[in-house]
Amino acid sequence: MRKYIYLTFITALVLVGCIDEIDFESPRNIQDAISIQAKLTHGPQASLLEVEVIRVFDFTGVPQNINVREVRLINLSSEQFLIADGAGVNKYTIDIPDSSPEMNINYEDEYAVRVEALNGDIFESAPEKLIPSPGPLTVDHSIVQQREVDLFGDFVFVDRLQYDVSGSTVNPMTTDLTRMRWTFEQAYQLTDEPESASIPSKTCYAIRNQGANIESVKDPNERGESMLTREPVIDVVISDVYSEGNYLLIYQQTLSETAFEYFDQIRQVINLEGSLFDAPAGKITTNFKSTNDGNNEVFGFFYMTEIDTLRHFVSPDFLGNPTRRCPPVFSSPPPRPCFIESCCDCLLEENSTTEKPVWWID
Repeated sequence: MRKYIYLTFITALVLVGCIDEIDFESPRNIQDAISIQAKLTHGPQASLLEVEVIRVFDFTGVPQNINVREVRLINLSSEQFLIADGAGVNKYTIDIPDSSPEMNINYEDEYAVRVEALNGDIFESAPEKLIPSPGPLTVDHSIVQQREVDLFGDFVFVDRLQYDVSGSTVNPMTTDLTRMRWTFEQAYQLTDEPESASIPSKTCYAIRNQGANIESVKDPNERGESMLTREPVIDVVISDVYSEGNYLLIYQQTLSETAFEYFDQIRQVINLEGSLFDAPAGKITTNFKSTNDGNNEVFGFFYMTEIDTLRHFVSPDFLGNPTRRCPPVFSSPPPRPCFIESCCDCLLEENSTTEKPVWWID
């Protein structure tokens, strides 16, 4: 059977970021297929539903707008529902305070997302339940060596920075073990060196998304692990973003069993190396279906989660003081041309500010 590549679908995977290309078996109706990515995050004072709906076209891989009449969050136990507000092109949100009389988000009830297009097509997710957090895990780091292929085709060992987590996986309301997913951002300090000595230098703080293709999932039920001890979750290249101080921001999410299976499938596809030993790449699971037209193809997933944010600082000293980006090693003293824009003005670094984060402690 022919296969088509849908980078669009995976781009919408976590509502941010992008992922490697993934093959999906071509359904009969793929030109009309849609992708629905929906996440409900439960917080201590409110919950937030985020939904993105796009139409998937093959050949171009470009997401297309879809005209949506309504997006609903449904409590399947009480039959209450809320209607989402538009939050940009193809995006819909619902803010739900804990005290809301219209809907209560809790651990006992089941919830679903229902999308109705202007043409009458209706798509609804399978029921999902909220899993409570076992609490934030602790984070540690170490230098590990990884074998890589250099420019000459030879194997070499390269130092990388590895982060591990430790702590309980036990659901605080039951004796169940909690399935988890971790996504990442890096926050780092950058001091510029303007091209003119008359311009004072300044320090910026930037946050870099690690990308949707860098994440980790864990099901402690596979080995009956009620405690994790130095569980590796990510290793990264040691670069100039560590030269002035660096925080790894870890977003620890709880997952239901079906949500874990979904994200684990994504992880397996991302990790395919193109060798004969790779498992065949199958179709990614979805928990959405068309309720009024069985020929309508739909991709995506709805899940509910509680998120703990972990912040872990690594000092330049630990890494042997990596070379700073600014001034560039090949530059001359001021006045000089601007070889690297962010060195002339660190506010040109993507997602940067001169305001020091309140949680930043050197």
